[in-house]
Amino acid sequence: MKTLQDFENFYDSTLKSTLIEVESLRKRTIMNVFYIIVIYFASVALLISLGLVGNYLAYEEWLPGEKDNVPLSLAIVGSLVGLYVPSHFLRKNRRKYISEFKQKIITEIVHFIDPVLTYNPQDAFPLSEFVASKLFLRRPDKYIGDDLIFGRLGATDIAFSEVHALYKTDSGDDNKDKWTKLFDGLFFKADFHKYFNGEYFILPDFA
Repeated sequence: MKTLQDFENFYDSTLKSTLIEVESLRKRTIMNVFYIIVIYFASVALLISLGLVGNYLAYEEWLPGEKDNVPLSLAIVGSLVGLYVPSHFLRKNRRKYISEFKQKIITEIVHFIDPVLTYNPQDAFPLSEFVASKLFLRRPDKYIGDDLIFGRLGATDIAFSEVHALYKTDSGDDNKDKWTKLFDGLFFKADFHKYFNGEYFILPDFA
């Protein structure tokens, strides 16, 4: 069993330098996000300004054949379509930072706890085993998760991950799908390799 002193030693010897690396990436990510937002809004302002000028010229009939509001409308549409570009780069930067943090920090912490444990950031507790637990009265219609950790501690096989399970309920008058939370949190399985006659369930007392 690892102690607090063990973790402090591990932090000083291994984790601290890695955290400094990741913190540097975090700051670069924030600056990239700032630059992307500034460039986007500057581009939008330029497009709308050009659209207003184009509208004025069309109104003054300096550009024969043009119709009122067409240049401005095109500028607004171009701004909305162009929103995809900064959104793409923002998501890309966010994913990169999260991936680096998980691979360099969470992986190290998991291996510190026990080297036999395996950490897969992109994987989740299997849906088939979630359903096989029989802890829920219905099967989820939407099931996502990540940060799967599994391995054997002593004679016990363990596996756990973040799980978000939802089921679809009847649509209302607006004809939109409504989702109800079935489970949202850390789902944990431990196999003690003990065998019983029958099935036993331990559930929270909500009475």
